[in-house]
Order: sequence, then C-alpha cells, then structure tokens
Amino acid sequence: PVQIGGSAQLYDNNQGGTAPWAVPTDVRSQQCRIKVQSSINANNYAISTPAFLIKNRITVTSPTTGTPEWLVGNITPYVIQWSYEGPSTTTVKIEYSENGDTGPFVLLPGIPTAGNVSIGSGGTGSFNWTISTLTPLTTTGKIKVTDIGIPLATGKSAGNLRVIGNVVPDELIGSPLKIGDPYNITWTLLG
Repeated sequence: PVQIGGSAQLYDNNQGGTAPWAVPTDVRSQQCRIKVQSSINANNYAISTPAFLIKNRITVTSPTTGTPEWLVGNITPYVIQWSYEGPSTTTVKIEYSENGDTGPFVLLPGIPTAGNVSIGSGGTGSFNWTISTLTPLTTTGKIKVTDIGIPLATGKSAGNLRVIGNVVPDELIGSPLKIGDPYNITWTLLG
C-alpha cells in the first residue's frame, strides 16, 4: 500500500500504478517533489526527480474579449483587473504587448511602477492605467500580470485589446462665446 499526499488514504498496488492527487492550494514553490513510500516499510520509498513547479493561478479579468477600445491619453484611467488563487507573492508586474501573445511584453509604457504592483486582497487585484502617449497603438494588444516571485505564474488578457489614438479638444478661451463670432478651435492629437 502507498499513501498519497497528506491524506490517510492508502493505495494497494504492488505493481506500481497511478492514484488521484489534487494539487494543493496552499503550496507555491519551484522545488516540489513527490515522495512515494510503502506503508509497510518506511525505508522503502522514492522521491521524484527533477523538482517541479506549483504556481499560483492568475487570470486577467479585464480587459477581456469584447472590451471597447482604450484611448491613449484619456483623462480617466482604465482598470486592469485580475483574480488569483493559491498562496501568493505580495507583488505582481503588469506588462503590455502590441503584438498579441507573440509579444514582446514590456512594462506598461511610461509607468515604471507597473513592475511592482500589489497583488490585491481576497483573491482579486486591480491597477488603474492612464495610457501614456508612449504606448504603441494596436488592434491586437494583450495585458499580462505576472507573480514577481515565480515568473511562470502569469495570466494574459483574453481577446485582443484595441489601443487607439485620441483627439483632445483644447480648452475654449474667452467663454462665453457670442453667436455668430468667429472662433478658432484647436485640439491635440495623441497616439
């Protein structure tokens, strides 16, 4: 008989075999191993090699498929949101790709603090992104949120994020305006 995990369940198979095992939700490590031990003879055991990884599950929940386009230089920030499961690091980094899943992924352009963001609490996190004019425009953008402690623990946004240019009218000076008076309207093109 062989005991699996921390449970008291024994599997009696003298020929080897398989047994169901739920990956623990309270472990996050790059040095995991499995020990298989005889319940009859404690000196009869084996430990798996090489070590394997158990990582957090991170899911980007916004933006996602169907998110309307996001405007460069918009005054109101856009909210990047994610959920996470498992014992987590305290920080994540948030990256952007203008080329979809193929990348490269870079920290949110113009936002150096995107490399050290609180993961959140209660299984969810968010970051307000005011999109810099340095951000490349795209119709195939992706957002990636990565656990700083285990870089393989990452989540990417679903669907393609459209980041488009923006036209911002300049402030009207001389208001109130009089009916019929000529006036030059000016604007700034972003992106």
